[in-house]
Amino acid sequence: MLNNLIGLISSYRKHKVYSIGYQGRNIEEFLNMLKKNEIKVLIDTRKSGLSRKPYFSRNALKQKVEKRGIKFIGLSEVGAPKEFREYLKETGNLNNFFKMYRKHIVKNNLFDNLGSHINGERTCIMCFERNPYECHRLVLSDMINENMDTEVIHI
Repeated sequence: MLNNLIGLISSYRKHKVYSIGYQGRNIEEFLNMLKKNEIKVLIDTRKSGLSRKPYFSRNALKQKVEKRGIKFIGLSEVGAPKEFREYLKETGNLNNFFKMYRKHIVKNNLFDNLGSHINGERTCIMCFERNPYECHRLVLSDMINENMDTEVIHI
């Protein structure tokens, strides 16, 4: 009976999707976070695949991640457009930035492509900002939660 109850409870749990930023982390710490959380697919949501941090440019990161057996997907189309990032830098207004970004994603039907890569494997979306509440990943996370039977966990 207890095993049946545990099975029933487990079946109602939402699929988990993860979110991570590499700000303040070195490559080993970042990779260890992915391993610790058993991530199987990493989706890079940065508009630009360039980084000043060693090993975090898209091609170098892809190699490092795939050596660990993690599938890497670059989705620059869901990155925040440059003019939105410049607006945020000039004004510091995160609320308006998030509204503009969400409207951009919806208007251009960009969520469907992201959603198509979330298919039951342990998936993590990534960007630079460590704090998800200061990153466009927050909007993507909200949209994932709203449109899919998932729970996004920020690591």
